Amino acid sequence: MIQFFKNHPYTSVFSAVAVVLLGSGVVLINVLMGASASDSKNSLPRYDTAEQAARAFVEEESIWKNTAWIQTTNGENFLLSERRDHVFLAGHITEKEDYFQSDIISATMSFRGPEGEAMAGGGSFEVVSDAVVEKPYEFRINKKEEYVVPHSEYAFNIVTSDKEKSVVKSVEFLEGIKQNDEPAVSPTFESGNYTMIGEKNRIGFIYDENTSPFRAGFENKYMWHFWGDEETLEGSFRVTGEKVSTGEEVSIFEAEELGGAQNGADAHIPSSMSIPRSGKWQLKTYIGEELFGTVVVNVIS
Repeated sequence: MIQFFKNHPYTSVFSAVAVVLLGSGVVLINVLMGASASDSKNSLPRYDTAEQAARAFVEEESIWKNTAWIQTTNGENFLLSERRDHVFLAGHITEKEDYFQSDIISATMSFRGPEGEAMAGGGSFEVVSDAVVEKPYEFRINKKEEYVVPHSEYAFNIVTSDKEKSVVKSVEFLEGIKQNDEPAVSPTFESGNYTMIGEKNRIGFIYDENTSPFRAGFENKYMWHFWGDEETLEGSFRVTGEKVSTGEEVSIFEAEELGGAQNGADAHIPSSMSIPRSGKWQLKTYIGEELFGTVVVNVIS
C-alpha cells in the first residue's frame, strides 16, 4: 500500500514520493529514486542498536545540521534531518530480531525561498504502519509544531491522522557531521605591500575587511594573486561560490587567462566579484579544468 505526500493548501514545496508500509518484513520505496524493494533492503547496513542506526543515517546521508531521532508511543523510530538550512529529509529505523537498519522514507523537502530564506507555512505527509496502527501517521513540519529542531526555524510533530493525537514519546537530537568540520574563514597574509586573504604561497586576493568587506549583492574589485610554475598557471580562470550552510552554488567570475607576476606572486588578475547572500562562502578557483585553491570569506548583509 502506497501513500503519497499530501500538501497543505498553503505550500507547494514537496515533490511526489511514495512511502510504503512500515513494519515486519515490509520495505520502503522512494518512487523518485526508482529503487527496487529487495535490492534496497538487502543492501542496507545492519547495526546492533537503534542508536547506531540513527547515527549512521546522519553519516550516510551527509546531514549538515541536526537530526531528530523520534521514538513513538507505539515503539517505532523515525528520523527527521535538516540536511541544510530549511531543507529536510525523513527516515525510519527498522528493528529485526537481532539487528537494526535505517532507511530514507521521503524525498528531500525544501522550505527554502528564492533568496534562501525560510518559507512560511509548511507541509505534511502520511506514513502507514501495518504492524502497529490501523490509521496512518501524519508527519507535520512547519513553524508552529511542538518539537523545535535546534538552530532551525522549523518544528515537527507526528500525529494520528484520525484523532490528531501526538504519538511522539521521546526525541533525541543528533548533531550533523558537518557542524564541527565547517571551514574557517581563510587567514590573511602579507605579500608585497599588501594584505591578502587566502592560502599563503598558493592563492589570495588583496583584501581588507574594514575598507572592502564582502557585502551581499554589492560588486567590488579584488586583485587575485597566484603562486606556481608556468605550466600550472596556464589556462582560463574562473571562480565559483558555494554557501557553506546551504550548498548553494553561483558563478562569480571568469577570465580567459592570467596576467604576469605582481606583488611577490607569480601571476595575477583583477576581478569584479559580487556574492548574492550573506553568510560564509567558499570561493573555489579553477585554472583550466583543475581546482587550484579555495578561499573562505564571510559575507555581511
